[in-house]
Amino acid sequence: MSHKVTASKKQFRRLSSTFGGMLVAALLFVGGTYLLYWNEKLSVTVWETLEEARLSAELSVAIDPSSVSDNDAMIWALRIVGVLLIFSALKRFILSLALSGAVPVGAIRRSEISTAAFILGLALSIVTVAAAWMRVNPLFGGALIALAVALTGIVYEKGCEKDVKRKRRKLF
Repeated sequence: MSHKVTASKKQFRRLSSTFGGMLVAALLFVGGTYLLYWNEKLSVTVWETLEEARLSAELSVAIDPSSVSDNDAMIWALRIVGVLLIFSALKRFILSLALSGAVPVGAIRRSEISTAAFILGLALSIVTVAAAWMRVNPLFGGALIALAVALTGIVYEKGCEKDVKRKRRKLF
């Protein structure tokens, strides 16, 4: 009787740990996506303002180059933070599922999970950036979406190669 209770407690602990990890992953994903989109909206606004000033040729006030470079540095820093948040969310989500036993990961190593999560996180980040740029520059936004699709295809193709190699090992 005590064996069943102990096993039940372990299963409950593992299940609650999985849901906790998935909740943290969801919060990281939403936070990273919001940060990226907000940052890109700000970047688009700055770009539009500078483009309007350039086209109107009424730029009577000289723009300080150091303020533009500071703004660019901040934009890139926030982009990197957003990508890392989304990567961390995907990795945490996949590992939570794997550790709970809900997804059979078999011989997949953590490094493979990390690589796949990073590339997928990068692709999702690129889609977020593309969504912000679509209104102003559809060609640029479309190119970013094509890049995201290509990255996702690379992850899928590498996964298929691993499956084929595993099946060949089982045959021989």
